[in-house]
Order: sequence, then structure tokens, then C-alpha cells
Amino acid sequence: MLFDALPDRSFVGKVETISPTASLDFTAGWPIPRNFSVELSLSELDPRMTPGMGAQVRVAVARVPDGIVIPARALFRKAGRTVVYAKRGSKYQETDVEVSRKSGDEVLIAKGIQAGTTLALRIPRWSNKRRCPRRNIWNDCAIGDGRRGSGFGCRQATVLATDSAIPTATVKETDLQLVVRTTGALKTEQSRGISAPPIAGGTLQIIELAKPGTFVHTGDLVLEFDPSQQKYNMEQNRSDLQQAEQEIAKAKADAAVQAAEDKTALLKAKYAVRRAELEVSKNEIVSQSTRKRICLGWTKRSARWHSSNRISARTALRTKRRWQSAKRNGTKRNWRWIRRN
Repeated sequence: MLFDALPDRSFVGKVETISPTASLDFTAGWPIPRNFSVELSLSELDPRMTPGMGAQVRVAVARVPDGIVIPARALFRKAGRTVVYAKRGSKYQETDVEVSRKSGDEVLIAKGIQAGTTLALRIPRWSNKRRCPRRNIWNDCAIGDGRRGSGFGCRQATVLATDSAIPTATVKETDLQLVVRTTGALKTEQSRGISAPPIAGGTLQIIELAKPGTFVHTGDLVLEFDPSQQKYNMEQNRSDLQQAEQEIAKAKADAAVQAAEDKTALLKAKYAVRRAELEVSKNEIVSQSTRKRICLGWTKRSARWHSSNRISARTALRTKRRWQSAKRNGTKRNWRWIRRN
């Protein structure tokens, strides 16, 4: 594995998981390829690594022992066939081959060529003419019995070997490691989201932040905000809370005073009611004594009146009795009669 940001070092890992479902890539043409997501774990880490780094990945799928291996550049497509240009003596000859597997820049050949054969890595420059042995001229016809077009063909799939600019490669018999090349991105094995604490208005200012790619453990400081504004708000809220508590205590004290005053007023009202009851009972007693005093005073006044008019005591007593009887009966007639007599 080779990271784009770390070209000076390659890393080794192993396949951890392979997605069981494929995703279709509609941008790659027809037929539509199916891709499977693969997760790899690295055997060693680098402090310069950060999540999201792009990487070129080379995954070893399998190994084929003792196979005929040629470079992928030596294969060519011609008229729907897969061919190579093998060197035969001083010329290159077009040869059909059957490809078994392909791995990166190497191809495993099932049949068509043998190990040790020299192959051209580009299409050679052809010479389609051959010297006619009978006429001693270069011709592109066939000569056999002297008639044009009969006998063996003069045109052959050969090329002059004197072209020194043709790069070549040798067919090898070796083990082929089947490799899949792909791209990927680095991500953490475990990720935790960090969210800013909710605040009622205002903004949070970051005063310390861990560098990207830093290895952290439980309890390590990753992000720190400036708490000055929050401390000021906390002190303000604490002051408001204390003021509210004092107002509550004052309200409770006022309620207690009011309750005591109401209790005193209730007691006063009860005492007033009791005093009124006593006054009422006293008035009843006083009324009886006052009535006796009135009667007695009237008797004395009547006696003085009769004595002044030279009325005997006996007559005065009789008059008093009549007056009392008239008063009990409440008739004006009797009262007038008493006054006349």
C-alpha cells in the first residue's frame, strides 16, 4: 500500500472484511463492472497519517505456480484474436495465444508459446514482399506452377529482425502472483464525533485543538473552548438566583407577618364579640334594675304630687296600682281615666 501523501514509504496490511454485496459502476462503460468494498488493516502506522489520505493498493489474490508468464505489453489484439510476435530466427512471427489470467503488468498464458521465447513489445514493421525464385524479383504473388495465384503464397506474416528499435521480452516459467490494483482512502478503525456544547446565545472560541493524525487515548485533551464568556454568564445567573432567593425569603417573611396580623385581628374580633355578648347580658340586668328604679321614682313623684294636692296616701297608692295596671294593659283609655281621677 502506497499513500499519495507519503511516497517515501510503503505499508503492508491484510484483508479484514469483504462486502458481500456489489455496487455497480455505471461510469466505467459496458459491460458494467461490479465492485466489492474491501477493508484492510495496516500492520504498522505512521505519525504523519491522517484520515482521508488517498492510497494505491495492491492486493495479492492468489499464486499460480510454474506458469508461462509474459509482460502485458507483449499481447496485441488483431481481428478479434490475441496474438504475440515471437522471434523465429531472424524474423518475428505472429502467433496466436490463449490467456489464462492477468495480474497487473503480467499475463499467464495457457497455450501458444513456450518458456524462453523472445517476444516483441510493439508491433514490428512488416515486409509483405518476397523474392520470387523464378523471376528473381520481389513480388507479392504466389509461384508454383507458373500461373499467377497458384502454388504457395508469397505473402507471409514475417518481419525483418534487423529493426533494432523493437523492445523485446523473454517468456518466463515462474510463479505468478495474481494481484488486484485499486485505490482507497485511509479511515480510522473507531471514530467518535465531538459536538460543541449547547449554549444560549453567543459563540464558542477554540483555544486549543489537537493536530490532525494525533494518537489520542481515553482522557486526552482533544478540543478546548474559551470558557470566559460562559463563566461570566454563570456568575450573572448565580447573582440572579441569589436575588431571587432573597426575594422569596422576603416574601415568606411578609407572609408570616401578615399571618400573625390576621391571627391577632381574629383574636381581637373574637374578644369584641365576647365583649358584645357581655354587654348584651349586662343590658338585660341593667334594664330590670332601671325599671325598678323608674317605678320607685314614679311612686315618689306621685306621692309628692298627691301630697301637694292634699291627697291621702291611701289614694296615692290606689292611683299607683291603677297606673301599673293601665301600663300593663297598654290602653290609653285607662291612662286618661287615671289622670282625670
